[in-house]
Amino acid sequence: MIKNKINIVIGVSSSGKSTFIKEKFGKEKICFANRLKKIEDLPNSNNIVLHINLLRWVNGEKDISKEILNKFRDNIQVFVMIDYKSEILKRILLRTSEQEKLEKIRVYPNRKVFSEVSMFYEFIYQELFQMLIELKIDMKIIHSTCHTNINLAEAENIIKNNNFKVSLTKDDREKMLSYCNFSYTKSKIKDGNIKVNHDLQSRLDFIFNKIISTHCENQLESLIDIGCDSGLFCFEAEKCGFKKIVGTELKEERFLNANILKLVNNSIVNFSTTNIFVDNYKEQFDVVLLLNVIHHLKYPIYSLDKISQICKKCAIIEFPTLSDIKFQDTTTSSLEHGPYIGVSLSVKDQSFVFSKLAIKRIIENYNMFREVKFYESPTNPGRIIAVCIK
Repeated sequence: MIKNKINIVIGVSSSGKSTFIKEKFGKEKICFANRLKKIEDLPNSNNIVLHINLLRWVNGEKDISKEILNKFRDNIQVFVMIDYKSEILKRILLRTSEQEKLEKIRVYPNRKVFSEVSMFYEFIYQELFQMLIELKIDMKIIHSTCHTNINLAEAENIIKNNNFKVSLTKDDREKMLSYCNFSYTKSKIKDGNIKVNHDLQSRLDFIFNKIISTHCENQLESLIDIGCDSGLFCFEAEKCGFKKIVGTELKEERFLNANILKLVNNSIVNFSTTNIFVDNYKEQFDVVLLLNVIHHLKYPIYSLDKISQICKKCAIIEFPTLSDIKFQDTTTSSLEHGPYIGVSLSVKDQSFVFSKLAIKRIIENYNMFREVKFYESPTNPGRIIAVCIK
């Protein structure tokens, strides 16, 4: 039976738990919760200091820390380590071997931890605070940069702040960007910055300098890029003066790239793994981008309708036509000039392709937009860009 006070230091990875314990209690007193198989394994000694990594609550790893909090609630002092998410993410990517030696970790999974913090940071701390309040556990919240006590309201403001700017050296930027994989966009890293290839730059220029500046109203403030890949169109929107920018991306590798670029650029863009076509997504934006995504979707007509619902002014949709090279490999027919939807093959990583007239009729038949105009893709002759105006 544990009779002595249990000190618990808890926070996400790289939130400064081990450093705080070493300074306040001495490193020899650390007991790591993830190494305990059952409560009886807790050492029965004076001033136990238990190290709890919050990420284990969301990544499926077996952990008895919640059980400990519940059972010994009257005999616990909890120190919650927090900081701005961008500061935590910076530490994760720049993490040295000192922490690994302390925690006996052979290889620190920087990319995996970075993705988990990017996705769950605010959620996991809100869950922790709610649990500690409900259990009436004595809690001190520590700002991990300066080790000062802060109150709950201050802590909540910190964990909700997604745009805190961090200071980075050129070496910091280069190390962070080394975790990115830009094989899909064929972009390269040079002198601590990303250098996009010619085709991608042509599409960026065409979308923002030709289409948005010509067809979309002035005073545009918000934009969402659905299936944003590494977020390059989002960052371009930021350069063009958009104030509220969201990028959604379901593929983990690309989501990771986007968040690393956000951190390196101290960007205001917010990236999410939300699937707007499945989740009950209702937030609206002046401009909606759906670039080379619709041919991967199972229900394209429903998806177009959903885009219409969240779009306030202008939607830009890039899609493969029936003359798309991948689709042409699956058929001998040529039906580009009719109102046709082509059923592609999954081995081509396509669900459907569309003629311009098919897209136009879908939009008109369901009153999704007031007007639609078409442009040839600047880099792929088998693809079309539809500009849909509310």
